[in-house]
Amino acid sequence: MDNNEALESDSVVELKTEKNIWTFSKYGARLINWKSYDKSTDEWRYISRGDYSKLASKDHHQGVILFPWVNRLGGEEWKLQKPDEEDSLVVPVAEKYIHGGHITDHLWDHINDEENSNNNDEENNYKKVKFQYILEKNIEAGYPTKYKCSVTYEVTNGDTAIVFINKNEELEELDNEEGLKLTIEVTNLEEEGGNVGYIGVGFHPYFCNPFKSGQGSINEVSLTLRSETEICVDDNLIPTGQSTFPSPNHDFDMSDPRLINIASFDTAFIVDDECDVSASLRYKNYVLAVHLPEIKISNNQSVKNKYMQVYIPKTRDSIAFEPQSAIADAYNHPFNDMYGNIILKPTESLTFSSKFIVSFDV
Repeated sequence: MDNNEALESDSVVELKTEKNIWTFSKYGARLINWKSYDKSTDEWRYISRGDYSKLASKDHHQGVILFPWVNRLGGEEWKLQKPDEEDSLVVPVAEKYIHGGHITDHLWDHINDEENSNNNDEENNYKKVKFQYILEKNIEAGYPTKYKCSVTYEVTNGDTAIVFINKNEELEELDNEEGLKLTIEVTNLEEEGGNVGYIGVGFHPYFCNPFKSGQGSINEVSLTLRSETEICVDDNLIPTGQSTFPSPNHDFDMSDPRLINIASFDTAFIVDDECDVSASLRYKNYVLAVHLPEIKISNNQSVKNKYMQVYIPKTRDSIAFEPQSAIADAYNHPFNDMYGNIILKPTESLTFSSKFIVSFDV
């Protein structure tokens, strides 16, 4: 398909409630738009906005699923090494290497299974949608392991989240609110004796100012980011293996939300594992809360860190919160805990989930 060709209208899938409308594309299983109802003004407001007529690579990777790696890979090749063997397989870096390569533009299967069909409301609106993709082994293209990846988006209700502490040092909460839960399940489909899989997964939604649009509109939104650790990178934005306290430009881990103003981000953080909410936005009566991601591995492999990549584009009209199981270039550092690479043997699986809660009642 020509990347400039308009995508078919039947490639779009919706989740709809009285408070929120989410629009997804079967291409890349991505979130395109999120509109939320502001009852104080009786208006629907965009909190995340993309272009369903474009492929993800032509739409700033809005709302894409990060799989089988996140962010960037350094160098022109990497080595797939089994933990109990000395031999390794040299794998070229995919031509479109960012965010998992060309998979972000591929058509995924929309799974309209019986379980999903039974989970709709009185108006026959689905409460969840599910996509699936089989990644075939293709070493020359940069994919040495066969995977199945399933992505489920579902409406989550009745959530309570501590967002921040106000100036009087009282806890502020979003109580009984609605949002979106994302679950990514990855299984190594190799047969016994086949290749292990290196895995990093995540989600790449952009969030805009729901009251303003255009250049610089995100500057007026306030941010909290629960992290005391920033990942150090080189000039090519490849992690160096070192970490530091967040720079003054990135220090939003405080009791009160701080205006984004001119702060710039293309930065990975290790998020605070003791906080329910790892990041939040606030503007007027609007709050968005990003929950701490959850990671489960079938082989009970321990997970040391959980990550959040934060990015503000040059247009400064939005901010991306990317909950991730790993950081950039993890494939080149498979056994270094700092990078978060997860290794799946044949038939083993990984489950990653994150929630995004929104309110216009604050």
